[in-house]
Amino acid sequence: MVYLISLIEAYLSNWIFNICRSLIVVLVVAVGSFVPGADLTLSIHVGDELKYSWENLTTCTLLKRLCMLKGLNHITIAVSDVSRSFDFYVNTLGFIPKARWTRGAYLCLGNLWLCLSADAVTSREDYTHYAFSIRSEDFDVYANYLKSSGVTEWKTNKSEGKSLYFLDPDGHKLEVHDGDLDSRLSACKNHPYEEMEFFSSFERAPNEDV
Repeated sequence: MVYLISLIEAYLSNWIFNICRSLIVVLVVAVGSFVPGADLTLSIHVGDELKYSWENLTTCTLLKRLCMLKGLNHITIAVSDVSRSFDFYVNTLGFIPKARWTRGAYLCLGNLWLCLSADAVTSREDYTHYAFSIRSEDFDVYANYLKSSGVTEWKTNKSEGKSLYFLDPDGHKLEVHDGDLDSRLSACKNHPYEEMEFFSSFERAPNEDV
């Protein structure tokens, strides 16, 4: 059975659109509870602008599409010595301190909220790391400054743009990078990774409903 949910040619302001989107989420949850695995087709227009258009969606995948998450909220890093890590992130990397207590600290860098939390630190051998942005014209000076500060480098850059990969006092893998997602995708379109795929705004990722 196909349930058609369509708001067509409705001239809605953004706040009304967001309310309608939330109501659709509630409706989808209700439909899914009575008809598990139901297929839905969703088409939402605001004026002449197509906002959403997806077909053959299960309840699960539609909720993913209408996800209300807005972005990364904060990063918490376990540190073995709060004072040492506080000094490194504030005085070496240039984070702005916002609060500090016995077992932790809150720092910020642009819109990034970083929490240092005292805990036992376990070593990782995987590729997980945290990258910070820098202007291209500032990269060389800052990279040389970090190297002169004695940071340990954990990787040599082989990707688009300039990067310095280094460790914090507890061995957390960090990076300073002068590019962004757009510059990376542009480079990848010229030299794609193995079996790399690119997605448009309305394109459905393969196996998304699994």
